[in-house]
Amino acid sequence: MKLSTKILHLSLMVLWVLISFCLLVAIVSPYINPQWFWPPALFGLLFKVWVILEIFVFTLALLINYRSLYILSFIIICCSLPGLSKSFGIWPRTSNKDPKKNIRVMTYNVANFNWFTDSANLQNLYSNFSDIQPDVLCMQEYSEMPGKVEKVEEFLARQGLIYNYKHITRDVKGPNKVGLAIFSKYPFRNVVPIPFFATANGAFCVDVSIRGDTLRMINVHFQSIGMRKREVEIPVTDEEKEIRTAVFRSSLKKLREGFRKRSVQGLEVCRAIDSSRYPVIVCGDFNDSPVSYVYKQLTQRLTDAWLHTNFGLGSTYAGFVPFQRIDYIMTGPNIKIAKAKILRHQGSDHLPLFCDFSILTQ
Repeated sequence: MKLSTKILHLSLMVLWVLISFCLLVAIVSPYINPQWFWPPALFGLLFKVWVILEIFVFTLALLINYRSLYILSFIIICCSLPGLSKSFGIWPRTSNKDPKKNIRVMTYNVANFNWFTDSANLQNLYSNFSDIQPDVLCMQEYSEMPGKVEKVEEFLARQGLIYNYKHITRDVKGPNKVGLAIFSKYPFRNVVPIPFFATANGAFCVDVSIRGDTLRMINVHFQSIGMRKREVEIPVTDEEKEIRTAVFRSSLKKLREGFRKRSVQGLEVCRAIDSSRYPVIVCGDFNDSPVSYVYKQLTQRLTDAWLHTNFGLGSTYAGFVPFQRIDYIMTGPNIKIAKAKILRHQGSDHLPLFCDFSILTQ
């Protein structure tokens, strides 16, 4: 074997070891509670990146006929299939909404309606609401700004969503309040907040009475990471590098706290699911990927509606980190999913998700 070939093979093997290690840690991360050990969760957040890099190495090894390496790489890719099956939908299904049988629930992080920025545009949000026509609407980052929120509520009431509840989790900028909300065409009762401690995020559950059946709706907004655009930009100058070092440490701390808090919050929601005597739907902004501890805990109890009725990645985050599916609707075993869909009208840094379903008679 020529020296140049040996160097190429050695370099490719070193690259494979590094990438495969990261991918294997990502694969096992959903089984490790971040509250006790959080670094694997960071690898899981980048799961799709490691898979792409592994496929890249596999392709290179195949092209240069490096047999032992492409066999090893192929084995690692096979090990990643369970994570891929959670990240990539392969079951496209279409179904027309039947108002006599199906119920439509929508979840949407409305990003405070952009009232605290210069880009507030309610028309895009209104288009999403009117296009989907949900029977039950769950919102996260719902902002009660006096003099403005009344118009939103009037619009929703004209859509038939006349029953509502707001779960306020924090006060911002004087009289303005932010939290979660539910708007429904059907009456509900037993409103129970699910306590999240030391955070501005939250969750609550309500029992919605629909055509003689009762459905327990749980609206969640798990811990945000709070990353800003400048914290993921690559430094260029030496001065920027010094600033980025401090920013990097701050970002790691935010990630650590986010992973830890979401694990605790997710288990609180699991307890609420386990204690319900009614069919359950959990929806909201999880701020976590399908390759995560929280997602695994919830899908051990519930079905990811979008994943089982669609094809592709299904990204719901329209912010500066692309291709992230972090908003979900999950349904219990007594619920039959007709379809789930992500709407592409951008009125927020998240995209709205809805699901049509029916409650099975027990």
